[in-house]
Amino acid sequence: MGVFWRKGYTPLPGFLQRSEDNPGQHIALRLFLLEGLLSGAANAYVDTFLPLFALALGAGAGDLGLMAAVSHVLGPVTYLAGGYLAERSGRHKRLYVVAEGLLGRGFLLLYPLVPWFFEARAAVLVLIGLHVVRMTFFRPAAPAQMAVTGRVAPAPLRGRFMSARSLVAGLGELGIQPLAGLLIAWLLFPRGYQLGFALAWSVGVAGMYAFARMPLPPPKAVGGAVPRQPLGGLGRDIATDRRLSAFLLVVLVWGMGEQVARPFYSAHMVRNLGLSAGTIGLLAAASSLASLAGLPLVGLLGDRTSGRQALVATGLVLVLAQILWWGARSAWQLVPAFLLAGLANRAFQVVLLTMLLAIARPERYARYSALHQAVATTSAVVGPLLGGYLFERVGFTSNLILAAGTGLAAMAIAWRALREGEPVPVPT
Repeated sequence: MGVFWRKGYTPLPGFLQRSEDNPGQHIALRLFLLEGLLSGAANAYVDTFLPLFALALGAGAGDLGLMAAVSHVLGPVTYLAGGYLAERSGRHKRLYVVAEGLLGRGFLLLYPLVPWFFEARAAVLVLIGLHVVRMTFFRPAAPAQMAVTGRVAPAPLRGRFMSARSLVAGLGELGIQPLAGLLIAWLLFPRGYQLGFALAWSVGVAGMYAFARMPLPPPKAVGGAVPRQPLGGLGRDIATDRRLSAFLLVVLVWGMGEQVARPFYSAHMVRNLGLSAGTIGLLAAASSLASLAGLPLVGLLGDRTSGRQALVATGLVLVLAQILWWGARSAWQLVPAFLLAGLANRAFQVVLLTMLLAIARPERYARYSALHQAVATTSAVVGPLLGGYLFERVGFTSNLILAAGTGLAAMAIAWRALREGEPVPVPT
């Protein structure tokens, strides 16, 4: 594959060229990239400005923590429910469009109404409730999206395509955040936020329309019809598929270490290092730009080498970035840590998803994705609780030591236990 010339074609990556075996593949992949760009922009606005909107309504730090904690607590259940619906129905594209596009993004139009009908404490509680309900629709759509990815992106090109999709999503984030910030600064509260949510909704719906127009190959082209079986055999799947159990163990151990430290980076920079919000923003921007450079490299690496090697390589870079925090006492000393983390963080997530598709049979894409997301969300609930105790009682250095240690342990498990090859047969 790669980049090459053909008569009548401009040089494009191989996964965007027309395939004789699957004539609609290049159309589906281009629409999928467009959906990633638009969805990345819509999600970035909500992730960045919803907490600020809540603060403007009168929320405190405890309210923001409550909003995040409640949505994470429900995460494992909603992901497993999404896997059940995707596997039972087999209508992956329709489920994703309805759950995330119509229902999940529809709540973006309800956020602007909160200041009109509620005030003070009531407005904050209603906003938290809307966010929790919105996330209960967003999370069940993830297994269906993973199943669509497995059907649309062929295995030899999957690493490069998923890296390219994450890259365009990052471009969408970089595009909407400055625009939304200027909009809020111009119109102020609440009109600036309200118009911003309307803009995010329209961009997200356009992305869902592109996703709905994707032509999908028939189920037989990716391994047979989707069996309509309940998720009651999850324990049996984990017990019989050793690669799945190893993968989930890597996700759990890695997620625990990451969540022990990541939520407290900003608090450490403000409380212990005395950095300003502007300086922290510049460091975050440098990390985002570095992530755009790392994605094409890891996509090519993942397709030309084993997924295990790419996973361990990016994981070790992230562990090194955590180690660089130990002796940092100024913003300049943190620049290498932010650049390394940006270079490898998105790439690590892409390789992890590619690895999941490599070990799963096509009829198990949704189920394995639900298990992956449920385990990752569990670590996102437990990790910050342990990290908060260490940060307040022991010090941030203990967070970093535990994060680096668990990260190395996760990569050792991945190197030892994760193997690619033919997916194991579905247990009967």
